[in-house]
Amino acid sequence: GPCLKTESTEISAEMCSAVQALVGHFGVQVTLVQLTDLNYAPEIAQQMLVKQQAGAHVEAKSLIARGSAEIVQETLQHLEAQGLQLSEEQRG
Repeated sequence: GPCLKTESTEISAEMCSAVQALVGHFGVQVTLVQLTDLNYAPEIAQQMLVKQQAGAHVEAKSLIARGSAEIVQETLQHLEAQGLQLSEEQRG
């Protein structure tokens, strides 16, 4: 279906035509229809929030995993700089 983000001009034109069809016989001429506020149904807004929170949760876990891997790598480098050599088995 149409998307308000990318097709707002076309949607406004269609709405203008639809309203004109309803009120034209009263002598009213509709020249512009503009949306000034857009609200989602509560169940849609809730689902959008859940999706956003899930994405943030996944991103946070990814950041923690990358940080942990960097800490391990830096620790291994530090140990090797101190002269401690670890076997492949010890490195995991």
